[in-house]
Amino acid sequence: MIPEFPGQTHIWMWREIQWMRRWGVPLQIYSTRRPPERDRARHAWADDAQAQTVYLWPAGVGRVVVALLWALFTRPIGLLRCLKLAWTLPVESSGKRKRPKLWQLIVPACVLARDAKTRGITRFHVHTCSNAAILCMMTRRLIGTPFSLTLNANINWWGGAMAEKFADADFTIAITQWLLDEMQRDYPQLRPGQRLLGRIGVDTDKWTPAEARPPSADGTMRIFSLGRLHISKGH
Repeated sequence: MIPEFPGQTHIWMWREIQWMRRWGVPLQIYSTRRPPERDRARHAWADDAQAQTVYLWPAGVGRVVVALLWALFTRPIGLLRCLKLAWTLPVESSGKRKRPKLWQLIVPACVLARDAKTRGITRFHVHTCSNAAILCMMTRRLIGTPFSLTLNANINWWGGAMAEKFADADFTIAITQWLLDEMQRDYPQLRPGQRLLGRIGVDTDKWTPAEARPPSADGTMRIFSLGRLHISKGH
């Protein structure tokens, strides 16, 4: 599950998908919605990735009605649990905005749950800790499918209710040691197996270490870093 996939910054997620398939893991890509054109990946793999993705929203009237009726008649208790979650989850507002209306996620959650049930999906992995995580929390209440998370940026960026999100997930993969340390410090109630370190890897078939070279003549070490000039990169 990747929000607004494929986006400009999603290439490392695409690499994970490709490697999982090379390892023989059957998977289906879901996304909340298509990315805006300005944010859509320009890479050669983007068209292929989009063609392989099931988008939850916007959904046609027929798809919405069928998903809601399916949930109402086959998962009534789960649907009530989704409503309760929408009204009680302690998410945060931003600035002067009102508290997010989580009930708006119930229809996409029903669409996701029904599709996942049809395809025989046995687990979700979510590459975010914001609304996509809440979608999978709702889906778990509808059909019982477990999920896991990737924490790839500051914990306070994901809209709150982090204790609930982390606790509901089978595990959360923190991509850096300092994020893992922050989880251990601020959420001590989590079991050790619910917080894991999983640094983003590189393709070692393509990228191999160069032979060691002596320092420059003046003894200066020069470091090259490639990344967006975004505060989360820590430049």
